[in-house]
Amino acid sequence: EQLDREREERALQEREWRARFKEARARVREEEARCWREVVRTEYRAGIPVQMKVQEFVESEAFRQAKQDLAELEEEFRRTGHPPGWARE
Repeated sequence: EQLDREREERALQEREWRARFKEARARVREEEARCWREVVRTEYRAGIPVQMKVQEFVESEAFRQAKQDLAELEEEFRRTGHPPGWARE
């Protein structure tokens, strides 16, 4: 009975950590997607100016914060001593 309780508690902890990592990684992906901007650039080809639409990555404060939050979560997890597989997707 004690062993079953410990297994259930451990399984619950694993689910909680996996959910926290999933949420943090999703936030990083969402913020990264928002950082891409379509801009018009003028480039010269054989001396002729040509305007081109290009995708440009402009890192935002929200993206930096999301990455920092994920790094802090990874550090917090590292200190727990739980199996590293819990932090993977």
